[in-house]
Amino acid sequence: MLNREQYLLTKAAEECSEISQILMSALKTQQFGMRENKPEEPTNKERVHAEINDLMALIDMLNEECNLNYNRHDPWNAEQIAKKKERVNHWYNYSVPIGRVEKPEEPVVAVALTGGGDPSDPSYKELREDGQQKEYLVLAEEEIKKGFVRPVRSTYIHTGERPKYPLRDLTDEEQERYKFEGYTKYETYPESESPACGRYWSFKQLQSGCGHSTTMGKKLSETYARDPKFYGATYCSNCGTHFPVREFTWEGTDEKVGS
Repeated sequence: MLNREQYLLTKAAEECSEISQILMSALKTQQFGMRENKPEEPTNKERVHAEINDLMALIDMLNEECNLNYNRHDPWNAEQIAKKKERVNHWYNYSVPIGRVEKPEEPVVAVALTGGGDPSDPSYKELREDGQQKEYLVLAEEEIKKGFVRPVRSTYIHTGERPKYPLRDLTDEEQERYKFEGYTKYETYPESESPACGRYWSFKQLQSGCGHSTTMGKKLSETYARDPKFYGATYCSNCGTHFPVREFTWEGTDEKVGS
């Protein structure tokens, strides 16, 4: 006989198996469009949403009852999601020139490089001796002219990440479970943060941030002002390497870079 946790895990597995229904809905969407529907029936978009919602309901229940503690905004999860997006886009960009995927007639957002190079040449990501890239991707002038949604700021502070709520020590069970992840503390979220329960912190995360400032050039500053979420990581001139933007705060404010 299944206990409650086993039951929820079984139901979650069932929902995961129904991912094929989402894929079929996506194929229908490709043929007929996201808004296509039969009379008095949901649109393809609504069908896709329904399948995702079914899975998310089980994830919420596992969070609440089984200590799954999944939160897509947890830094580690957010980083993994960002890496997956990067891999998807990498292979998309690879597939276009060999004729496996159709190239869009126009890019959604016009981009350029700080040094005027070709944005399609990945060598711009190569690092110099000081840890910076050879060039950085920025929004093109035509995109910048559309206006800023944030102030144009050029200097940020490497403040690191810090918990918002009180920390507790890990239980013996948690120490055993996460001994390879390096977690040392757990931050418990209040009910207002539901369905997220909290997050684990490693010693390295709790000690992150050197406190030094870094000043960017105009093109980078304007790109942040036009699209605050354009970058997932940025450079610390003191540490000589890149870190997730969540580790930085705009100088003279409490506002996180990328927010």
